[in-house]
Amino acid sequence: MRISLLFSALVLMACQSSPDRGSDPSARKFPIPVGSKLVLNQALTIPANTAHLAFQDGKVVPRGSMSQVDQYHVNCRFEVKTLSDTSQQIAADTFDIIKVQDLTTGATGYSTHNFATRLMLSSSAQPDVYQMTCQQWSDASELDYPSIALMEKAWGDAFTLQLRP
Repeated sequence: MRISLLFSALVLMACQSSPDRGSDPSARKFPIPVGSKLVLNQALTIPANTAHLAFQDGKVVPRGSMSQVDQYHVNCRFEVKTLSDTSQQIAADTFDIIKVQDLTTGATGYSTHNFATRLMLSSSAQPDVYQMTCQQWSDASELDYPSIALMEKAWGDAFTLQLRP
């Protein structure tokens, strides 16, 4: 009897969803639903010998200037799958958000961790576009994943998020 109760409790705990991130899109912890869209409002150029662009405070962070990114404020990284020795043009497009992941990295015993939300992207017109990851370092006890408002502040006018109803 006790074993079956213990087993039932473990099964129920395993089936729980991730922590509630709220139900109001303006709330700090609102989850981005799969099926939402990330609209690239303008063409972007990814420089040669890289596969990403970084955004913070509504601007592209110049290549080679990652040390200028304030890791304690939300910054976003727009990535393609292919590293090229020539620049890559990404046309304005609407990308389907096919997967959303909240990720935490940091060493045990340290008070700050990197909290990231990764949007896996898909477009039949531009299949090389891969993902947008928005992140910030924060106190480990806060589980401080980037809010939608802070992501939008980081990428500025370059992107628009369209939430699935």
